[in-house]
Amino acid sequence: MTVRLPLIGLRDPGAGMVVDSEKRADGTYTFSPRPPQTRRYTYVAWPQRVIDGDTLIAVADPGLHHQTSPLRLRLRGIDTPELGTLSGRYARAFVVEVLSAVAFIIITTFRTDLHGRYLADVRYLPGESDPQVVCRQGIYLNRQLLQEHLAWRYPR
Repeated sequence: MTVRLPLIGLRDPGAGMVVDSEKRADGTYTFSPRPPQTRRYTYVAWPQRVIDGDTLIAVADPGLHHQTSPLRLRLRGIDTPELGTLSGRYARAFVVEVLSAVAFIIITTFRTDLHGRYLADVRYLPGESDPQVVCRQGIYLNRQLLQEHLAWRYPR
């Protein structure tokens, strides 16, 4: 069910814009844009295990050549079918195949989800040994899964 509310105080909110709302005494709402979250962290990481098409476990290097304990990563903005389906197993196999061809990945984390997984963007580039190059020119796994029709945008 779609609820349409009169927008007061905000012209075109735009797709994906985060807003704060406040209910007025007359029953209408005012909306004001919330500043975008700018806290993002980018690390070199080594995939340890692919759980399913949109979840994996990796060890990251937060700096000074230290390694984190294994982190559960959830690919941000996408959802793949469940593993109990043929398409879910195919999505997982695709991720396993592309990540097996690289020595490391670049992850950019944003925050954790309700299950404690880090929401992450993942970039990789087969044959590349320079993390800076992978960061700039790497293949964006989240988008690749969408383009291959192995995932859909989340939330829908």
